[in-house]
Amino acid sequence: QRLPLWVTQTHFKAATIAGALVMGYFQGRRGGRIFADTWRGELFHQLPPGTKPGDPRTPFFGGWSSTTWLLTVCLVGQNFVVGDQLRRLSAVSKYVAYALGMVLSHLALLASGHPLDVEQTICCAGIAVSAVLYVQLPSPPDAGRRRD
Repeated sequence: QRLPLWVTQTHFKAATIAGALVMGYFQGRRGGRIFADTWRGELFHQLPPGTKPGDPRTPFFGGWSSTTWLLTVCLVGQNFVVGDQLRRLSAVSKYVAYALGMVLSHLALLASGHPLDVEQTICCAGIAVSAVLYVQLPSPPDAGRRRD
């Protein structure tokens, strides 16, 4: 029996959340650092310059804002798109698409006014060229045949 896409994605996300919570619990002091809202000497061996224990701190997750909601929607939407495409594409094709997605993200970052980082831009250009070259390669003669 084939399960609907939403069922598999819900299971996948629930397992991811449960795994993250278990890892955070078992990490002990490191897990406490992620959610700490003040700088505490027993959690942080090194403090940023000009900071003393007891100073307020924005935790890794600083709360729900429009940005975190948008990020959540994008991540959940991405999982549905990837899950849908995996039924039609190979895993290699999925990672080629991810590579091109990273390049598009870099271009969007530059378009938003972020200063140009030459090395990062060169790396993104290399990724884009490699992905396009891979797509242009001829398929092997037995591609698409099922191996039983």
